[in-house]
Amino acid sequence: MMGSYSTYTQGNFGGVEGRTLKKGDVIHWENEKAIFKSLSISKDLIPYYSSKITVEFVTGPEWNRLEEKEQIKFLKTSFKVSSKSNRMGIRLETDEPISVINSDMRSSGVIPGIIQLPPSGNPIILMKDGQTVGGYPRIGKVKDSHLNRVAQLPPNGIIRFKKAKDFSRHF
Repeated sequence: MMGSYSTYTQGNFGGVEGRTLKKGDVIHWENEKAIFKSLSISKDLIPYYSSKITVEFVTGPEWNRLEEKEQIKFLKTSFKVSSKSNRMGIRLETDEPISVINSDMRSSGVIPGIIQLPPSGNPIILMKDGQTVGGYPRIGKVKDSHLNRVAQLPPNGIIRFKKAKDFSRHF
């Protein structure tokens, strides 16, 4: 599909019939005669993705719906990446959910990197396939340059948040 070899199971396309691979599936490579032995890449060009990261964010329009003690708790909490995460959003879990004052709100515009806080108190970071409007408080926005690192976190990976110092360079 569109020159890609990947599979997108939610959309049921790509790969082998748009599903996850099963025992016995055969994957064909377009250029089977390619010689890969001669290819190499410098180690300093290979990105390092850790299972524990700290990302910078700017506060969002509803940040002040968090009481000061909840803002401090958000900044001190190590959130775990849920296995329910996907290309739409990275769902975070904590034993001490973040409480928001008045979580009811009208749907508002959102973009990748927005940190939404649903009534469960477990934040969701919207990713590249995320919706364009959302109805949960937008407590922050992850720095664009950190989103690829967030996308690479495995289930049970750990993420912490740090307020960004320079607002203008994050969008």
